[in-house]
Amino acid sequence: SDDRISTGDPNYTVRRDKMSSVGVTAQTEGLYAFDARSSVTAGADYSHTSHQLPSYVDVFTPQSSRAGQETPEGLPGGLHVFDNLGVYTQGIAYVLEDTALTVGLRLDNNSVYGNEFTSRAGLVSALLPGLSTKLLYGSSFKAPSPPQLFGQPLTIGDIIGDATLKPETAQTVEAALLYEAGRNLELLSDVYYTHVADRITFVTRGANSDAVQSASDSVGLEAEARWRWRWLHGSINGSLQATASAPEGTATADTLAELPEAFPTYMFNAGVGCPLGPLPLSAYLEGRLVGAVPATQSNFAKNGLVQYELPLSGLLDFTLSSKPWNLGDGSLSASLKLSNLLGGPDVQPGFGGIDYPGAGRTLLLRIDYAW
Repeated sequence: SDDRISTGDPNYTVRRDKMSSVGVTAQTEGLYAFDARSSVTAGADYSHTSHQLPSYVDVFTPQSSRAGQETPEGLPGGLHVFDNLGVYTQGIAYVLEDTALTVGLRLDNNSVYGNEFTSRAGLVSALLPGLSTKLLYGSSFKAPSPPQLFGQPLTIGDIIGDATLKPETAQTVEAALLYEAGRNLELLSDVYYTHVADRITFVTRGANSDAVQSASDSVGLEAEARWRWRWLHGSINGSLQATASAPEGTATADTLAELPEAFPTYMFNAGVGCPLGPLPLSAYLEGRLVGAVPATQSNFAKNGLVQYELPLSGLLDFTLSSKPWNLGDGSLSASLKLSNLLGGPDVQPGFGGIDYPGAGRTLLLRIDYAW
């Protein structure tokens, strides 16, 4: 391997060896329909993945007094194998004429982190003409990555892996209302609450960052209006959310007070569109406002566990779209989108010590052919 990392020292570089990930998956599934609207599905899947974590070697340059020597840096990454077997089922039934119930269950058995059970349930009902509601519950899990479990630090500030980390688990409840006030106005609202347990966060342990686990609670509100008036159409939507953390295991209230969440407190979008007279084209103008966003956990750790925020951003996009044209046995359509029309600043949360700058003004041409 010739994957070299510059150290800023002319006497040596660091060579990264043996980094790879190879896997195979298999799945089978069956469905039985009781009638046109009610059914049950069951299936199983299996995955086998081998992760070779990198090993680092100091390679001394010709001008060094130790020219030609190679010295391992820390412990070797090693090969780590993950086998996962999952079984699942889902049923859909209409308990009333206008009320549908969906229930899903899944069990995963993993060779590294053991068993994880997840479930979901949803109830959708038409309460009144034009008014419908849905109530949802769901649980999920996110397994720790191989570097989080087994990673070895290369430099001061790097993250130390912890093989005892458990998967993050989440439980969410959600309620939504949809009101259709005729053909020209739709109103949607949604509230949710999410509890995350064993969330992986990072705190200082000596010269490096150690992964610990904590809990977080999020509550949010979303609302949207879609409208039409004569030849105009558009939408406006917004969301508000708040997240708080609490200590678990080796985490403490003092360390968690420094742990930010990489989610904006608020976001708003508004757009308006119309056809362009006799031309087979339509135009759409959309603006969005995103509140300040705290850094991701990765960049928080790389920044010496010092908080910082990415600034508020406001962007304007303009899109021209064509109507479908019949071509041969299919139809052809195209769109031209100019993003960030005003060239405003736009930075997205990143990882590994880098936040991602926006692309500035961009032009995207899309052509679709369907047959």
